[in-house]
Order: sequence, then structure tokens, then C-alpha cells
Amino acid sequence: MNVSGPVARLGRSGFRVLRHRRELAALRGRFRREHWIALPGLLEAPLLEALRRRLRRARFQAKRTSYDRCLGLRDGSLAAALCFHLNDPAMLKLVGYLTGDRVRGCSGKIRRHVPGARHRLKWHSDAEDGIVSAAISIDLSRARVRGGGLQLRTRAGARTPRQAAQVSRPGDALLFRVRPSLLHRHARVSGRVPRDSFAGGFLTVPLRLPGRVVGGDPRAPAVSLSAWRGGRGSAAAPFPGGR
Repeated sequence: MNVSGPVARLGRSGFRVLRHRRELAALRGRFRREHWIALPGLLEAPLLEALRRRLRRARFQAKRTSYDRCLGLRDGSLAAALCFHLNDPAMLKLVGYLTGDRVRGCSGKIRRHVPGARHRLKWHSDAEDGIVSAAISIDLSRARVRGGGLQLRTRAGARTPRQAAQVSRPGDALLFRVRPSLLHRHARVSGRVPRDSFAGGFLTVPLRLPGRVVGGDPRAPAVSLSAWRGGRGSAAAPFPGGR
């Protein structure tokens, strides 16, 4: 079954699944075969515009790791606001169904790749901690971006055929599998428009946030954000005036 168009919508008022069970089953099968699926139009327009307004005023600084060179936000509150919505129980339930994994929470960060600035995301797996089963990349750019598409391959070597997916417009998302045997990266950005994106990981253990635990019994062991990849993610907090 060919499923096109939005699968679900995430907004300030909550999360809605737009597809019937048969269509979701087809997407689950595609994810099992290809290790990624597109979620076009995931962010509703008001939430996307609120994020982009904040991004226009945000201050960035150079960030560099062993696999990523980009600009990162100095203040993590914007990523925290988006994490708040991504941890909607209905969202986590859908991601768990599509990936076949038990998903307990989501955390991530916002980054910017600027054309001509030697920014790039190299091949890596995100599986080093053993607690991330899937990842999501959400396009937050102010306009369509040239390049920057997701590329996947196995760890077997560069000769392995690559699977590539291009997010076509702001608000679209890509969901992809995270395993030690799978590597991913984003292609270089070209043109004039920087690529702003949210890079998030779906965790297989409960996520301890200030005042609550997502995805588990509050008394059970849970990973804190500071313990996960040295604070790579951002704690969830709603937008002022949000839900």
C-alpha cells in the first residue's frame, strides 16, 4: 500500500493520528524493510511558526563533535519546548508501533548547518549508549533547503548501497532506525538557506525530567538528561501559553 501525505499532526493542543490501521501497518512494514519513513507535515503551522519565531531571535554558537560541525543554540529552552510536545503519550505510542520498539521518551537538540561554512554531519550511529532505538529529524528551516538530505547505510562499508531521503519542506520529519549496524548522516547544505533542524532520539528507558518521569513508574530507575550523552538532550518544558 502506498501511503502519501501527512501521517500525524503535532501541535500545541496535542497529537493526532490521521491514518487508518491498515495504512499504519503498511508504514510499519516499510520501516522494517528500509529503516526509515517520512512523516510529512508533522508539525502543525502554529507550532512550527512559534518555533521559527524563536529561532529568528535565538543566539547560536559553534559546536563541534567527532561527527558533527554546526551551530547550536546557546539556550536549550527552545529544544525543551519541542521535546515537551514530542513526549506526548500518543506520539510515543505511534513511534513505538511504527518502529517495533518499546519507546519510553524523546529528547534532542536543535542545530543549524550553514551553506559554505564547512558544516557537516559525518557518518555515525547514535547507538553507543544502547538506549536509543530510533531517531527523528524535523526540518525547522525558514524556507526550503537545498541539500541536507538524510543518508543511511550499513556499517559494512562505503560500497554498501545508500538509502537517501530528502525532507522537502519545513515541518516535515524523518523517522529512522538506530542500531550499531546502521550509520546515518545528512548531506551538505548548498544554496543560501541554512538548515535548521531538531535532532531527537527515542529512548528505550524512562526519561527523568524535572518533576516527572516519562515512560515509566516514577519509582523505577530512569536515565537523566545529564547522564545521557553528557546532556546531549534538552529537558521538556511547554511554550508559554501552550498546553
